[in-house]
Amino acid sequence: MADEQISVFISYAHEDVEIATAIQERLEADGFAVWIDEGALRAGDSLFEKITTAIHANEFVVALITEASVDSKWCQHEIHTAMTSGLNREGVKLLPVRFGNVRIPVTLEDTYCPAIEPENMDEGIARLAKDARSHHEERRLAKVAGEPLPTTGGEDAGRIVLPKATIVQEPPRPSDIEPVRVVGIVKEGVGRPRNDGTRGSALYAVPVQLSRAPSGLWTELFLRCWDRPPEWTTMHRPGIARVSGDSIILDGTTMDELEKYHAKTLRLCVATVNEQEQVILERERVKQEADEAARREHEREVEDIADRIRFDG
Repeated sequence: MADEQISVFISYAHEDVEIATAIQERLEADGFAVWIDEGALRAGDSLFEKITTAIHANEFVVALITEASVDSKWCQHEIHTAMTSGLNREGVKLLPVRFGNVRIPVTLEDTYCPAIEPENMDEGIARLAKDARSHHEERRLAKVAGEPLPTTGGEDAGRIVLPKATIVQEPPRPSDIEPVRVVGIVKEGVGRPRNDGTRGSALYAVPVQLSRAPSGLWTELFLRCWDRPPEWTTMHRPGIARVSGDSIILDGTTMDELEKYHAKTLRLCVATVNEQEQVILERERVKQEADEAARREHEREVEDIADRIRFDG
């Protein structure tokens, strides 16, 4: 991992495109892989889906905090997506940097946001690159921490030395998991109808913001539930839902349909899936506790016998 190319997504308001481009060019010159929407988007791409996917595909999100970006709902959505993903150690890491005497968004009040002075961009970007490499190395070391190292010589010579047991992360208790909630519509991500007379051309994508990014299990359960909900109307549209990051996208509906029909089904499915996920996680937790107890008992038996075996005559 130490030799892998570090990947970076740059989040910025389009008023700051010159700053973002300068950072992109400097980081790329330093060997980073940089994703920036300038040149990465094609006509017809879904902005919401493309950008959310890009955030999750990169190791870092460099968020430019400027007067323009703090007032941009799209930039705040990108920061929220990065912060939600970052709750997982393997998720994207947010690296906010501010320009000028700009107020820090409430969501970043507990996050260090170093300043980059416009008159000394090179120094600020160099520090940003250094911080990214430091976080990258920290993650690399975290991945290899705990790997068994063979012990030879000294008092253990001629003795079987067992590797340290792998630490098994206990599944979260259902009571510790915050239920997923529907927060509202991501207005900036709502699509537009083609209205070209072809079938379905009046329909478009509507992204719905969730309170957090759901797990893979929750996502799978939700898609099943949406296709076959406990209750539905004749206007229900199976197959149009997908989950992207911390949002549900209904791709093939209208705002009017959502208000009249789908909103109720959406709330019902989310509540149903929250309950289903808790049942499955509790079942998995009980099973893993039993498996862990059996594993520990086996290791104790192996250690007892291994300690008695000698190969020194």
